[in-house]
Amino acid sequence: MIDLNLEIETHGQNLVADTWQIAVVVSPSGNSRQSLETMGFQVQDSKNDDLFYDTVPPDGWSKTHNGYWSYIRDQQGTTRFMMFYKAAPYDRHAFLMFSA
Repeated sequence: MIDLNLEIETHGQNLVADTWQIAVVVSPSGNSRQSLETMGFQVQDSKNDDLFYDTVPPDGWSKTHNGYWSYIRDQQGTTRFMMFYKAAPYDRHAFLMFSA
């Protein structure tokens, strides 16, 4: 039997994995744009989604994924922030948590 919710979640996670869309919201509250720009990201409002910015990362940055979480690392491999994304249509949300 096909689990439609699991398929939606997987598709949503893959979309974030394949692009540099970064969440607008910073946990516990706030907007991520200024912090991202300070780190060297080129940030644009997403034309398709109010949960994310379309971004271009600084050279050498990378990201990995584990379930709902993405880990964004700088050119030295240091995790700079984590991004949570839940793609379920009934409870869709995303946010960032910056590393100390």
